[in-house]
Amino acid sequence: MRILFVRANKGYPDARVEKEMQSLSKAHEVSLFGWNRDENFRGVRHSTRKVEEHELHFYHVGIRSPLGEGFRKIFVPMISFWGKELLFLIRMHRNYDVLHCCDLDTAVSASLVAFFLRKKMVYDIFDYYSASHAAPPLIKKALKIMEDRIISHSDAVIICSEQRREQIKDSTPKKVTVIHNAPPERIYSGNKIIKTNSNKVKLVYIGMLSRDRFLEEMEAVIEKRDDLEWHVGGMGVLQEFFEEKSSKCSNIFFYGKLAYKVAMQLEKECDVMTAIYDPLIPNHKYAAPNKFYEALMLRKPVLMIKDTGMDTYVSEYGLGEVIDITNNSFASQFEICLDRLLEKRAEWGNIGEAGHRLYMMEFSWMEMERRLLGLYNEIEMRK
Repeated sequence: MRILFVRANKGYPDARVEKEMQSLSKAHEVSLFGWNRDENFRGVRHSTRKVEEHELHFYHVGIRSPLGEGFRKIFVPMISFWGKELLFLIRMHRNYDVLHCCDLDTAVSASLVAFFLRKKMVYDIFDYYSASHAAPPLIKKALKIMEDRIISHSDAVIICSEQRREQIKDSTPKKVTVIHNAPPERIYSGNKIIKTNSNKVKLVYIGMLSRDRFLEEMEAVIEKRDDLEWHVGGMGVLQEFFEEKSSKCSNIFFYGKLAYKVAMQLEKECDVMTAIYDPLIPNHKYAAPNKFYEALMLRKPVLMIKDTGMDTYVSEYGLGEVIDITNNSFASQFEICLDRLLEKRAEWGNIGEAGHRLYMMEFSWMEMERRLLGLYNEIEMRK
């Protein structure tokens, strides 16, 4: 089948999209229509990227827009993106059989095209929209109704953890498949990229540089310590903050935007990973962070906050430390958990092996790829 992913970013670096496209390209013709938020340009730009032995086609529209700054600031660019997406999907409808839509910000236009042009549609929920975006109550309610209708009318729905079934309980999906955010085994570059050779314990964070991840609070704690380093990569509203801090603080290192394999290589070279989300944001209760799964695969201890999705695994299997900020500040509890983890440094090898066993038993990408290909085989049989 010919599968067209639709994503409200470039599609790279984007760990989940890249993994899914790579796996599906083993049996199908895969391409992506996406949104270049870095620049404005007319028309649609076409490019190709090689994924293993497969050459994938990418089509981008250019509408400058901020990342991670809330619904109000992206509303007008989003409307523009929906219009350009709609025109592209109609014009190119003979070139795809299935629309693989990532989140509500791509599914509105795509669902209309799928309905009127009789295309199959897979709705891949990275984040349940009304619970993960700040917006006025009436708009949030309208978004929820819209998303539940799209879930109910899609040919299949993908969620990233079993807990997410609770989020979509008001919809009636035809088919639900759980695809965890686990990385493929041993997917890293092999070329050393870390910027230091010190003996200090190295924490690492690579991802969206947004204000709902306690990144500024973590930096304030780490910069004052002489036993730790923090290696940070990614893009977003805090990029300039980390550029400045890395130039002034001897134990803060900033790498900017990193390709997926390079990001995994940096994580492999560090000691401790973080998968930190704000528990006050409703969607984070169901979080399935890439970094949690990557820590398991890479055999690294991980720090998480209580009540943010996969933290129960960290507690149950002893995979790191869980930060409880119910009645305390994040900064104080973060430092306490750091110290507890450092005291157990001799046990990190055993912690890593326990995490890797869990990865292989429950979350391996080999199993996720089997599920994904199986889902598309079902869709193909129903054509």
